[in-house]
Amino acid sequence: MSTRLAGAGYKRIFDQGRSVKGRLMVAWYLESPGSGTKAGVVVSKKSFHRAVDRNRAKRLMREAYRLLASEGAAPERTEWVFVGRAALGGKTCNDVLREMKWMAANMNARPESPKGRQRPGRQGRTGGDAASPASAVRECAVPRNPPVTPSVQADNAVPQP
Repeated sequence: MSTRLAGAGYKRIFDQGRSVKGRLMVAWYLESPGSGTKAGVVVSKKSFHRAVDRNRAKRLMREAYRLLASEGAAPERTEWVFVGRAALGGKTCNDVLREMKWMAANMNARPESPKGRQRPGRQGRTGGDAASPASAVRECAVPRNPPVTPSVQADNAVPQP
């Protein structure tokens, strides 16, 4: 059975589901007793102008969800749609996974005031969460883009000995 969400499922989740908002993405979810755990991802051209950036954002969200499901942290019989935000641009898979774990834990919580709400990565200046040490974080399979270095020298540049 596939864990990917079918095309008609997106509209149903947007119409009948609830949302959890994070920094990197918005997660829409719908608890469906008749189906398994499925997920879909959406990234808009407004947030990511270049296709390569949209595809990378979708790969990051899919890989983070795969890790979330393999750890058993994804709620059973729930369908998800993750809508990527522009802040997802320079993040790693572990950042996305951390936010998905936070969303899964807070999916049925009532929204609080923005000042009292804790988000992933805001544990203070001392470091990470005590329940999940950094050594226990699994590596994601999505590689980071290598830095672009200029390989063309100017025509009038003087070579250095």
